[in-house]
Amino acid sequence: MTEQVLLVDFENVPKLDLAAIPPGVKVPARGLAVRRVEATAEAFALPTLASGLDSHLMRVMQLLSKVDRNKRPRKRQTLLAQVGSFLPKVSALEIEALVARLEREGKISQEQHRLTYHF
Repeated sequence: MTEQVLLVDFENVPKLDLAAIPPGVKVPARGLAVRRVEATAEAFALPTLASGLDSHLMRVMQLLSKVDRNKRPRKRQTLLAQVGSFLPKVSALEIEALVARLEREGKISQEQHRLTYHF
């Protein structure tokens, strides 16, 4: 059986309904990872942390606790950059998941784009 590929002109087709495409047809994207999901929330969900990243979380908390309180990152974007410098081999999505977990566990909080640390 030959492989079927659907080519889409994304400049002229603003929205593509992937649910209407038959399962055997591939839709190549320009350097993007494309996957089929059932719900929109599933498409934009943050990645879950693997069990090995728990050690990364502990390391980030340890390193941040060593930084003086007035020198810790004040904004989320700066915190992401600093965590990225602590863990250079970890992907940006995993770093985002680490920071989200810190927030979910109450280790950090954000109010009007300012971070507060609770450790």
